[in-house]
Amino acid sequence: MIIKEVKNVSIAIRVWAILALFAIALLANTILNIDGSRQHVREGREYTLLI
Repeated sequence: MIIKEVKNVSIAIRVWAILALFAIALLANTILNIDGSRQHVREGREYTLLI
């Protein structure tokens, strides 16, 4: 069973696994939002050029 296997894993490994998952999620979020961020920067530059 998975629960018994998880109980045998040390706390340090669990913490590192959680941190790794957080880092992967943060990286994926950054990659997915790059295009949106670039578009936002372009619109901001166009607005400042119009002023």
